[in-house]
Amino acid sequence: MKQLVVVAFLFLSFGLSAQVPADTNQTDAQGRKQGFWKEKINSLDGTGRYIDNKKTGLWQIFHQNGMLKSVEEHKDGTLHGISIELDQNGRINKHENYNNGKLDGECRYYSNLGRINTSVTYKNGIQNGPKNTYYNDGKLQEEGKWVNGQREGLTKWFYADGKLSIEYIYKNGVLEGVQKTYYSTGSLNLEENYKNNELDGISNEYFESGKLKITGTYVKGQKNGVWKEMDENGKVIKTEKYVNGELK
Repeated sequence: MKQLVVVAFLFLSFGLSAQVPADTNQTDAQGRKQGFWKEKINSLDGTGRYIDNKKTGLWQIFHQNGMLKSVEEHKDGTLHGISIELDQNGRINKHENYNNGKLDGECRYYSNLGRINTSVTYKNGIQNGPKNTYYNDGKLQEEGKWVNGQREGLTKWFYADGKLSIEYIYKNGVLEGVQKTYYSTGSLNLEENYKNNELDGISNEYFESGKLKITGTYVKGQKNGVWKEMDENGKVIKTEKYVNGELK
């Protein structure tokens, strides 16, 4: 429904620019394009306006079947404002926002079913802000944040039924701190510590019942010290000792 509203808005708000005025495709004394033009853009019909040979305002491109393919706003020859792309059936493929030729603000990308697939936020052409991805049925798959083009803070992944699958913490794009994965039932599966993208610290793996299964310590990405494996009754069934990743 939201997509239909957007498409209807586009036609009502901007559709008049598709009407070709009598003074189409004019140039000035210097040969610069001026005013309303209808021209081929990648073999498809496009319409919009020029000022001094630079695209300005709203431009529209049409599929060969006559359906609207894209709507773009321009300023001084560069993308500035909304950029929306649709398939031949009128379903939205993407909705982007530009500022002086660079992605800026929330941008949304859709599956071939017309459902949102990814929502990502940009600032001055670089990922900055929330990023969410979705399953084909629209349920949330990934939820995170980016700062200056890198993951930052807590990112969550979810199973298709909505239950939490993974919790990772990032700092400047690398894993940092306690990282957790979960069984599909919701119970904790694995809890590990990272420093600068390397395993470092205590690692605990659990049975689906919640009881401890394997425990040990990493130092700079390698197993060190005593590692223990237990059965679900808490009995130790295996003990190993490591030095710099080597079993002793």
